Amino acid sequence: MRSGRVLRAGYDPVLYGNYLLIHGEGERLSYFYAHMPRPGLVGRGERVYTGERIGAVGQTGNAITVGCHLHFEIHRRGQPVDPESFLRSWSVSQNNHLTLGASSVPSTSNARRTEPIWV
Repeated sequence: MRSGRVLRAGYDPVLYGNYLLIHGEGERLSYFYAHMPRPGLVGRGERVYTGERIGAVGQTGNAITVGCHLHFEIHRRGQPVDPESFLRSWSVSQNNHLTLGASSVPSTSNARRTEPIWV
């Protein structure tokens, strides 16, 4: 993801727990991050930058029984899209982080509650 602006930040007790929806600057894409243990480190309307920490991997919402992980979606025009083609264009670095341009998001394979989430 590139720099952008937080469209929504909130809490959904049923499905997503603490979540953020960030609109990518200069893109028709938004990025959704959910199940964070605490509210995101940024709020609605705030600008976020590539490489900025926005939260941590957790298990809130319906993830409370399945362990810590990152729920990540890509939205185009407000609708979730299959992220496979986007993920294929991003490379996996040697330190087990997905590299998104100049930024990274921790892989969920070995996620711990305190693992940071990066834009």
